Parts: sequence; C-alpha cells; structure tokens
Amino acid sequence: IPLHDVMLASGGAQYRVADWLGLGLLLDYRQSASATSGRRLELLPFASVRWRSHWSIVTYAGTGFADGSPAAETGLDLRFDF
Repeated sequence: IPLHDVMLASGGAQYRVADWLGLGLLLDYRQSASATSGRRLELLPFASVRWRSHWSIVTYAGTGFADGSPAAETGLDLRFDF
C-alpha cells in the first residue's frame, strides 16, 4: 500500500482544578495516509490526577468524527515527570 505524506494538527487545553487534578480537552486531525484509509478527526476529554510528587495518572475517553477515526476510544496513561 503506497503511503502519502500527511498533515497532522493537534490542539488542546487543560484547566488545573486543584493541585492534584487537571481536566482538559484535545482535538486531533490527520489527513488520510493512504488511498484505503480515511482522515481522522478525534475529540478527547481527559483527566490528570497527580499521584505523589512526580507521578500522575491520565484517563481519557473520546470519539471520532471522520471515516478513519475510531468510533470510541478510552485509555489510561501512567506518567513520570523528571
């Protein structure tokens, strides 16, 4: 399958509700990477919970609005800040 160069754009914001809690929203867009795939447009709300001094847990659940996007997605990230 021949692949195309694509444009990718992503933007978002996070609001710090408390020292330990942040809520945010991301919007991601990607052009179609091949003739058989569709473009992606996804909206991802997330919550970031600080746990201890350098650790945080980020949960997200989102939906897609284009043919190449997932109908629904969810995830959990464990992060360490240096």
